[in-house]
Amino acid sequence: MQTGFDAERVQLHCYSPRHDSHSHAYHQVILPLLGTLELETAIGGGTVGERDFAVVAAGHEHGFRGLGDNRFVTLDVPAPEAGAEVPLWRAASRRLFFPIDERLGGLLAFARGCGEGAFAAAGFRAGLGALLLHGLAPESVAPEAGADEPAALARAKAFVRGHFAEPITVEDMAGAARVSVATLHRLFRARGAGSPAKYLSAVRLARARALLAGGRLPIAEIALACGYSEQSALSRALRREHGLSPAACRRRAGRARS
Repeated sequence: MQTGFDAERVQLHCYSPRHDSHSHAYHQVILPLLGTLELETAIGGGTVGERDFAVVAAGHEHGFRGLGDNRFVTLDVPAPEAGAEVPLWRAASRRLFFPIDERLGGLLAFARGCGEGAFAAAGFRAGLGALLLHGLAPESVAPEAGADEPAALARAKAFVRGHFAEPITVEDMAGAARVSVATLHRLFRARGAGSPAKYLSAVRLARARALLAGGRLPIAEIALACGYSEQSALSRALRREHGLSPAACRRRAGRARS
């Protein structure tokens, strides 16, 4: 890992309660100082809080919204500089959340104690970024629970990505992974990826939002193409997860392009 850090790549964020989504050309590490952030990607979803940090891999579309008063430090790490051999970046392609250990927790407590005003100084941000990046060393990536577990989880996710437009169930996912339903749930929890059903929903909604942003297909066709039995089912899922209707998603994407 690198020993220096560009101050411009370290930011203090307060996330809006309004859902938004985008992707980056760089890896982004999201570290909690205060409050909770909801995150959703095609590889899983959940919350960043006091016990976990998140790594959104370069190029991964992600939805997010803040819950209540919140403050997060973000580190933007260009993929060419990250070092593909570092386990953290490899793991980020299949896993979203990582535990905060004692060392990293101490650094975040220090940043919290310095107050928001300290982040105005480029020197502080550069120094903090270097320390935090060092704190994300390979120890942050827990060992695999078993040799066959990553492969089973990968099989389940690959099955979802290939069949999300079909009326598949968690039982179907477990069958594709060649494990029991209970084991599949445990694997998803252990990898910080929520639940199998949450992952399926995230993949479907990510695809639906991408098609809505395209602005061409009728909403009813998008619903069917993403595995929903009817337009109203897509509408309910979007409202439940993002607080938006399909039409509102399409309008927001149109405004972003204009």
